[in-house]
Amino acid sequence: MGINRLSIGIQSFSESRLRFLGRIHSAEDSKNAIHAARSANFSNISLDLIFGLPDQTGASWIKDLQQALLFSPEHLSCYILTYEPDTPLDQKRRKCLFSPLDDRKTGELFSITQKFLAQHGYMQYEIANYARSIDLYSRHNRKYWQFHPYIGIGPSAHSYSNHVRSWNHRSVAKYIENLGQQKLPLENTEILNREQQIIEFIYLGLRQTEGLSMDEFYQRFGKRFDTVFSSTIKILQNRQMLQTKKDRCFLTPSGMLFLDSIADMFLNHDIS
Repeated sequence: MGINRLSIGIQSFSESRLRFLGRIHSAEDSKNAIHAARSANFSNISLDLIFGLPDQTGASWIKDLQQALLFSPEHLSCYILTYEPDTPLDQKRRKCLFSPLDDRKTGELFSITQKFLAQHGYMQYEIANYARSIDLYSRHNRKYWQFHPYIGIGPSAHSYSNHVRSWNHRSVAKYIENLGQQKLPLENTEILNREQQIIEFIYLGLRQTEGLSMDEFYQRFGKRFDTVFSSTIKILQNRQMLQTKKDRCFLTPSGMLFLDSIADMFLNHDIS
């Protein structure tokens, strides 16, 4: 069917951490899945891992990374654990059933990830994504970050085209019911206004190590990025969190730790 790449949600090779995350698979299941993918002749495999768990140390995180590299994956996605509202994990956090890892230690794990994977031949091209070469960057992921159109198939899936975002019903029953009635299973649709487009352009652009294109910003919004945001750019450059080079504006490795707050600094400007 033309599928040539698999992304496998490992999350961790530690049984205790998998249980904490509420995963139903075991570390052995993960290893079997990778072996099965290779046996089926998949030569482009990505593994998802999560760090920033309570009490996690640099040594234990490196152990997970080392285990992942034993399988020579072409791509790795290393996500910082987030506590999404109203999830079982967030409910346990709110009940103080565990203590989340503090920001400083999480930042140290992020830096360890960058250095360790660079030493082993992986290039970071986005805050959480690493590949062994440019041609192994995830085309799927980059569509989201670069505003290319995409179609979401399945319950909860999102689609995007021409500044219009839509998403399907979360309910599997409702999704099937709509299809049975020859209707698209859409729950809702939104048209992104100018402000929303600017917010997403900046936030998604700065997620990538190559940063955002200031020329493209001008083409889209009729304003020079480096002129409108000159004061913010200067502040962040002085803090060694951001750099500009030719057409690009991008975060430094240390700046990536503060993406959300840095994006807020840009978004506080009036560029109407």
